[in-house]
Amino acid sequence: MENKILIFVGIYLKGGTGNAQRMYALSKYIKNRDPKVLIDFVTNDNQKFLKIFWHNNDISLLNLTDLSGKYDIALYDSFRNDSDILIILKKYSEKIIAFDYFDYSANLVDSIINLYNQKAERIDQFKGPIFDGVKFAILRDEIIESKMNQENRSYIDGQKVLVTFGGEDPNGNTVKTLDLINQTDLIGTVILGSLNKVRTKALEKYERQFTILSHVDDMNNYYNMHDIIICGGGTTLLEVLYLGKPVIAVPQNELEDMFIKYIKKYIQLYNLEDITEVMKINENMANKSELYTKYTSLVDGKGKERIYDIIMETK
Repeated sequence: MENKILIFVGIYLKGGTGNAQRMYALSKYIKNRDPKVLIDFVTNDNQKFLKIFWHNNDISLLNLTDLSGKYDIALYDSFRNDSDILIILKKYSEKIIAFDYFDYSANLVDSIINLYNQKAERIDQFKGPIFDGVKFAILRDEIIESKMNQENRSYIDGQKVLVTFGGEDPNGNTVKTLDLINQTDLIGTVILGSLNKVRTKALEKYERQFTILSHVDDMNNYYNMHDIIICGGGTTLLEVLYLGKPVIAVPQNELEDMFIKYIKKYIQLYNLEDITEVMKINENMANKSELYTKYTSLVDGKGKERIYDIIMETK
């Protein structure tokens, strides 16, 4: 029997869509390592999933009610603990690996891969193996490749800022951010995702000062074209740390807030109020180089390889 992997992505209001992006990146890596592996996706919201990946034709997306047969392993990536979903996955796969999982008392999950351990005080309740740390960050291939092609930018036209809060921006952080940086000399780009709820307000107030886009296929190039990145506390933050860019992280939910605080134990992250200080870092080559070294040492881009090895050992 060919290896079969089932991937569940939980898509919920205020949860962001970074988990969908990283599971897609992981699936591509697995297929590249072993083209014979069959990978199916399921979600709790197929319509929203398709809006995210409308331009990808290499994804096998099934309905939960259409599952059949057996899978060697199931991957569960959701910021919610949904026992009903896990029971369904268990019916079709004996082994389940959960990502960024925190319900350590559940007996439906066999192993856990966490960027950090939420509710760590309960961790002793879990009997299976737990792998944790940002060394398991899943980065897209284009991000890995773009790091090798980075060029030092000239500030002859001023520093440029990229503002992006993913596909949804449930708290309206885009407009709050623009209201603040409007008081500086920064210019740049704002990316309003396909599900962004503040699009009209942002366009009305700031389309003359900033380039406002609704979708980009080459996010890696936009990272490299800008000097400061302002984003949430999810996938984009990890990508920017890997690239060593000065970053301001604004949490979009409680979990992102916890993750940003966890990251701050190891490196310095900045708040919106620090925007002037971040601009000064770019003006000092020594400080910029020091920040680059710290960020790229924390996120080394080898997370997919480590996770692949765990999957192969688990199934």
